[in-house]
Amino acid sequence: VAMFTFKWAIDRSATGLIAYPGEEPERVIDVKAGLAEFIAMALFVIIGCGTACANGAADAQNRLLLAFAFGIAIMVLAYSVGHH
Repeated sequence: VAMFTFKWAIDRSATGLIAYPGEEPERVIDVKAGLAEFIAMALFVIIGCGTACANGAADAQNRLLLAFAFGIAIMVLAYSVGHH
């Protein structure tokens, strides 16, 4: 049974498993990356749904605005937290 180890940031070359000679491998969970993902997804929902609530989707122009808002939001958030 693998043990879980929580670390704030792990090396990008790590595969998620750390095995020392003669010991069971342990699963490493990157808390920094998980927190960055949580914040980015929360902001994505707030931005996208906030745009939808503010403008509605009654006509084609507003639907296009919503599509651009969701697209730009996911692009900006992916670039801002992708390196974590």
